[in-house]
Amino acid sequence: MTNRELIQAYIKKTGVLKRGSEDNPMPLLPFLIMDIQYQIFCKEIRPVECRHQMNRYKHIWAENYNRFNQRFFRAFTPEQVEAVGDMMEGYEEYVANDVMIARVALMNELSDEDFSTQQLLSAVLLCNTLVQCASIVWSTVNRDACGRRLLNPELLAIRKASSVFVNGIPRKTSRKIDFNEVPMVDRAVRSLEQKMVGWVREQLEG
Repeated sequence: MTNRELIQAYIKKTGVLKRGSEDNPMPLLPFLIMDIQYQIFCKEIRPVECRHQMNRYKHIWAENYNRFNQRFFRAFTPEQVEAVGDMMEGYEEYVANDVMIARVALMNELSDEDFSTQQLLSAVLLCNTLVQCASIVWSTVNRDACGRRLLNPELLAIRKASSVFVNGIPRKTSRKIDFNEVPMVDRAVRSLEQKMVGWVREQLEG
């Protein structure tokens, strides 16, 4: 099954776009982005031993992702699920280099911390960036009857949980973590965002 057929199946099942947009892959993009962030979460964040309160936020994070992801997979038949997995793997490969560049840029700005803290902080901050991008795309696609953008409650909960979690990580410095004005990080994150959304254009042109 091709990506285009999966896109058409999802839009037909959910009715998320108006008629005439059956080939638009944008509605699938938030789920592909969130799959990448969840892999980072499972590999580098969830296994870290934390205080009880911090573990609570990891639980909220995982619980809301699972709820968000289940809604996506409910749109497909069992026969289509395997093809969806292949599409997710292809998307991961498509953005892998830009994800790594963004991660390195974040770590470079955390050089005051020890290596393990750099790894954890950069993983959480990268996940937060991915969730933010997924939220923007989801709200662009999903609108109410008046055309106003909607907010996804699971993505909102994950962003809140990850923000609280990152601020609870013990650090050597009390410097506020805000990279909006750091050119290297800003360029890397913007490049990643453009790459993630560029997949949509390639699917439309393919």
